[in-house]
Amino acid sequence: MKPSIALHWDISAHKDAVGAAQASTAWLKELPLPWLRKHAHVGAKRKKGELVLEVLQFFGVASVETWRRYYETPLAAFRASPKVGKKVGAVTAWLRLAELRATALECQTFDKSRFKHTLSGLRELTNESDPEVFIPELVRICAAAGVAVVFVPAPAGCPASGATRWLSATKAMLVLSLRHKSNDHLWFTFFHEAAHIVLHGKKMLFVEGLNGLDEKHEAEADRFARDLLIPPAAARALANRSWAKAEVRRFAAEIEVAPGIVVGRLQKEGRLPWSQMNDLKLYYEWTPSDG
Repeated sequence: MKPSIALHWDISAHKDAVGAAQASTAWLKELPLPWLRKHAHVGAKRKKGELVLEVLQFFGVASVETWRRYYETPLAAFRASPKVGKKVGAVTAWLRLAELRATALECQTFDKSRFKHTLSGLRELTNESDPEVFIPELVRICAAAGVAVVFVPAPAGCPASGATRWLSATKAMLVLSLRHKSNDHLWFTFFHEAAHIVLHGKKMLFVEGLNGLDEKHEAEADRFARDLLIPPAAARALANRSWAKAEVRRFAAEIEVAPGIVVGRLQKEGRLPWSQMNDLKLYYEWTPSDG
């Protein structure tokens, strides 16, 4: 996405602008207004024209046409058009709120070497079960390397679990939605998104859950996350054996990751049924006050 255009008017004082915006009220049906009201405090205006202007201000653009050019058009590059389809408004609202929160987050200048080194140490953070502990620590550590990590619940119609984009040449955004709720999905998504920052271009937008822009980048990010969470040398021990809970816990302790991550890997590779050992995973829910 290209840089947005900031607005600087008092929308309630511009009757002409409200009247012109009245013609664009149909656009509001494309957007998750209840979600915007709850999480972005946008959408309280009663008059449709004022509401259009308020939502445009949230997106940082002056017209619906500009919104389509800056927000809708980039998403057309994703292959999962049946998934995105009429849900583009939900995806763009989620990305925009993430962008605003990430922009407000103070970060150091991006340092690729420092961020890569940081990722190795973050494996141990998977063992912390309390999100009120590990989320601030994750945000702090990544910010020191120039990456703004934000957690934003996704609206209905937005199938994204995570996304990555560059806010500037020196600051990257990594957003997580907790879509799948379990700790194995959460951490795999984080390291997958981190891979896009480390390995891929600064002009690209990655949104997981919409079928990535191309198989090559997604496969590279998957391998990066997989091998960082369970290094290849250790992963060889996963093959050709049956697993009991005690063995999973012991193996996870040896490689210093959460047991749920080992369970997720075994399930993904077909070495463990999806119905087994899910009690070794941790599950998270957004509370009413989140976002």
